[in-house]
Order: sequence, then structure tokens, then C-alpha cells
Amino acid sequence: MEKFLKNNSIEDLKPVYLIESRSEKIIDEKIKEIKSYLKNRIDTGSDLKSIDENDDVVINDLFNFMSTPSFFSLKKVLLVKNIDKVSKDILSFVSDYIKSNPGFKKNSIIFLCCSDSRKIISMIPEIGNDGVIIKIDKAISEDLRKRLAEKNDLNKVRFTPNAINIFLENIGDDPILFENEYEKILSNVFFDSTRIVNEEKIKSLVSRSTESTIFELIDNMGKKNYSGAVSMIPYLMQGNTSADNSLLITVISNLFRMLKVILYLKSDNNGSESAIKYLQKNINAKPYFLNIILRKYQGFEKKYSYDEIIRVLDYLNEFDIKIKSKSNMSAKAYLNSLILSLELISDKNN
Repeated sequence: MEKFLKNNSIEDLKPVYLIESRSEKIIDEKIKEIKSYLKNRIDTGSDLKSIDENDDVVINDLFNFMSTPSFFSLKKVLLVKNIDKVSKDILSFVSDYIKSNPGFKKNSIIFLCCSDSRKIISMIPEIGNDGVIIKIDKAISEDLRKRLAEKNDLNKVRFTPNAINIFLENIGDDPILFENEYEKILSNVFFDSTRIVNEEKIKSLVSRSTESTIFELIDNMGKKNYSGAVSMIPYLMQGNTSADNSLLITVISNLFRMLKVILYLKSDNNGSESAIKYLQKNINAKPYFLNIILRKYQGFEKKYSYDEIIRVLDYLNEFDIKIKSKSNMSAKAYLNSLILSLELISDKNN
């Protein structure tokens, strides 16, 4: 929707748009996008009127707004949230205005948002003839927290605050894992009358992936939260043998990648640009998620000096050689040793 608006001048927009979604979160996001598009294209102070079902609207004022030509903008814009829930007077006015006032097409644009178009069925033919009907029946946000809220709205599911946090921690930044685990939860609560998902349900249904646990382990190291990193080890060892060197190599690779990005940020005038190019070469992910990782690492960068990064990288080279040699140490012992060593390097630097 927003991209469609951005690619058109205001003169090219249709006279009326109907946006339908069962998710109020999605409707709110679309309204923000519409207002953002209009911000520099019309005088929003005088030529944009936004109303919903809770507003006390005088019909004569609404008529005057729509029928009085603007001296400041090419178009006047009426934005109605929850047109399916407004008073009968407002609904009748908007319906009659669209049906009986063909002149409005030249001077104004009407955006209507609703959750159930069946309640405004009489308006649909005119909207379809003169405008655009957009039905959004799936989550649209790339941000996984927002996406969860949208999917819950659409499916009438309610996660408790703790359940939200645990679910997002367990799936990490993996959108595919997100969709798979959410469907597992939805199938479990679909026939419940309340559809409430609590912390216990998340723990019983959503398995913590090795990949997301490694991400959380690396994030804790990046934050220098070494006790938090140690707390991740039991989760990492689930499903992995005590002598599994591939797990250790994956941890080392992820840690090296984070430190390399921090090094770019510290040592290059175009640090952010170099860092994102490095991430693009080393992580197969959408630009949106790469930017999330970059912003996170930019926060970590403030915690490290240049010399400290070099010392940690030197230690990782030694550690990599050690784990590839024959040893009786378990993966758990190696991980504890790694975290302790990084903490000691950090203490020396301070």
C-alpha cells in the first residue's frame, strides 16, 4: 500500500480507497503510512480530516470540509477509520457523497478503513467502480514483534507479555522459524474459547533452536554479559553431544563475524557501509534483518576498544586451533573456558 502511494503523485491517486483487515494493528499501520505519504503533499492542517467511530462529528461540518475548495492543496483528504463502526449519520453521509457527488473525484480523496466490509456492503459497488479495494488478511510487518501482534489480531489470539518475550527469544531473527512455530501454537489453541497463550504453553510447544541460542550467546558476549552467555550453554548442549566440535566451530564463526563487524565500525571512515557489505557476503538474509544486526553491533561497538578487539581475535585463532586438535575436553567445558577467557581479556582492558 505505502509503496503504491509513494510511486504515484497525488494527482494520480484514485478518488476513494477501502482498506479492509481484521487486524487493527494493520489498519493503524496503514493509516500511519497514508499520513506519512500526505505529509509533504497537502496542507495536512487544513486539508486532511481524520475521524473514527469515537469522534463526535457534526455532519454539516463534514459536508463543508468536503465541498469547500482548498486554497493550499491540490486535493482534500478524508480519512475514516472503522467506517463499519461509525454512526449511521456518518456512514450515510460518506455513502451518499460517493454515490451522488461525482465532482468530488476531481477535488478530494477518501480513504476508508474497516474490519468487516459486509457492514458497508451498499458502498462496495461505487468504491469498486471509482477506486481501489485493498483486503489485507495476512501479517505484513517484517519486524517480528509487530508481525506477532498482527497475526494475533487476525487470529484472535492473545499472548501474555512473558509469552511474547519467550517466543521471540526462542525464534531469534529467523522469519521462517517464526512462521513454523506460530502455526504450531495456533493449531494448539485454535479451538480454545479464549485462545490465550501463556509462558507455559510457549515452553511446551516452541523448541529453542540451536541457531537462535547461538545468536543469544553471541549477543550476550557482545554486551559483555558473560553470566548471561554462560546461562545459554545448557540450552546449546540439548541435542548436541559433549564432544561435538561442529557446535564449537559455529560459535567461533559467529563470534568472529560479530568482532569483524565491530572492527570495521571502529577502523573505517565508512565503517557502517563496509560492515553491511561484509554482512551481506556472510549472512544469507533480507536487508531488513541485516540492518537489525548492524544496529545491534553498533551498540556493542561502544563497549570495546580497538586493542581489545585485536586481542580477542588473536585469542579466537588460538582457541580455534585448540578445538580442532585432539582433546578430551567436552564442548561444554570449551564454551565455559571461552567465556571465562573473554571476560579476563575484558577485565585487563578495563
